[in-house]
Amino acid sequence: MDDPVNEPATSPTENDETVRAAPGKPVRKGGFWRFLRRLIGSLAVLLFVVLGSALLFRLDLVNRFGAPLLTESLSTPTELALSALEWRRARIDHLQLGSDGALSLDGIELAYDPLGTRLERVEIDRVTLAVNYDSGFSLGELDPLIARLRELAGAGSGDPEAPSTPLPTVIVKSIEVALMSPAGLIRGDGRATLDNEAVIASFDLTEPGNLARVTGDIAMSMVAEGAPPSGSLEMYLDAGSALWTFAGVTPPHAGQLAVNARIRAAQDW
Repeated sequence: MDDPVNEPATSPTENDETVRAAPGKPVRKGGFWRFLRRLIGSLAVLLFVVLGSALLFRLDLVNRFGAPLLTESLSTPTELALSALEWRRARIDHLQLGSDGALSLDGIELAYDPLGTRLERVEIDRVTLAVNYDSGFSLGELDPLIARLRELAGAGSGDPEAPSTPLPTVIVKSIEVALMSPAGLIRGDGRATLDNEAVIASFDLTEPGNLARVTGDIAMSMVAEGAPPSGSLEMYLDAGSALWTFAGVTPPHAGQLAVNARIRAAQDW
């Protein structure tokens, strides 16, 4: 089933790395986008604490004592390997939160303005997530930290029109997800880019035995006057998939369900 909403003007591709917001003064959206902005800002502060420590102390000492200090500060087991530190850039080879590897980041390249204490660009080679889902999503021992970050991210100005610090460009080259659910282990992979107040992402989720698969891509502006959303979604669901029961639907005896939907913006990104 193909259900186009608008005729395509342009569409996001795997090579898209830069998105331009519509001309005019950016106006922040509420709710989720305000939370995302403050969450990224909170994480940037955490990174500056690590980098500031490295500027004051030797790199080997930061690697030796940085992880225990972060573990105590975050109340979460942490692994840290900082391999390079320069005036305007740094590299973290490995950062892991949680003893069970609930969140792991490899190959983090940071570019920043040390005088303005502003993070300008983040490139991450790989992010891996281990998630559990029963009645809700859980990252295990990271759940208290997520709750603290949400609280910190929501503690800023309540005025949605108040000026905000520009978000850094964030490029995640590979995202790997292992989702343990009542349907079994569902593996997913994708990539994402945050640039110029907009997000481009693609993803692929697969049920064991290829009984179900969901693939999609999305391009979405984070400002009210940006381009409309654009993207696509393809879903394949076999009669033998456990997702039928998971969704509270009686599974069919045979056959497959296939969905193909596209949304295309009426203006260029």
